[in-house]
Amino acid sequence: MDLYIMPLILGGAIGLKGGDLSFLLQMSFFACGIATLLQSGLFMKYPIVQGPSYVPLASLCAIGATMGASSP
Repeated sequence: MDLYIMPLILGGAIGLKGGDLSFLLQMSFFACGIATLLQSGLFMKYPIVQGPSYVPLASLCAIGATMGASSP
């Protein structure tokens, strides 16, 4: 499924390190899990697993590079 590839590419492109990159990866797994539960329980009820989309990756990398992704 390559669920972990997209957050790793995005995190590396915007300069996340250590705990921040780990947090992004964990939230990606969490969001895809929630989407899978909603998909399989409420909507189309097909046996599929949701994963992240690679479509907005270039836009997210550009936004992260120009606007930054600093921690509070």
